[in-house]
Amino acid sequence: MVNPEDLRGRKAPAFDLVDHNGNTFHFHPDHFGSPLVIFFFVGPGNNATTYQMGLMMQLYEQSQYPIRPGLRDSQNSKTLQVVGICPSKQKSLAEQANSRKLRFPLLSDPDYVVASSFGASRLFDRFVSKRASFVIDANGIVMELYTTPLAGVRSSSIDIERHIRCIEETLNKIG
Repeated sequence: MVNPEDLRGRKAPAFDLVDHNGNTFHFHPDHFGSPLVIFFFVGPGNNATTYQMGLMMQLYEQSQYPIRPGLRDSQNSKTLQVVGICPSKQKSLAEQANSRKLRFPLLSDPDYVVASSFGASRLFDRFVSKRASFVIDANGIVMELYTTPLAGVRSSSIDIERHIRCIEETLNKIG
């Protein structure tokens, strides 16, 4: 299993996953060209995930306008991209995205392939997604990551808020 800390300063793993609308999202670190936040979450339908989605949506919306210039990639003026990944099925993710009016894709990783490649899963009696976020710069390098200990079991709003602060700080550094 991959240790997520080993990804810091390296190219992020490439992947293709289906989003909540049935479209394939392609990520290849050498060809993406925009800063990207990938966040892994447990699944839709619980309070912690609802809270996390709201904060990620705020982060995404703030990055789309010049109000927060630190969240823009200054080299090529590409705005931040955000994707959420969890093991839930597409239909469940579509319900979550539509009810929250999300403007970024939620990706289905039912076999934990991408989660495992980022070290964002744990093996208890089965795979369980961890709450983890990765900030990837426009060159595909993992600049920072944040994982919540034993996420997938319990996460508090404080852990999720720390998650978002860590992401914002990193984006401001690379912006």
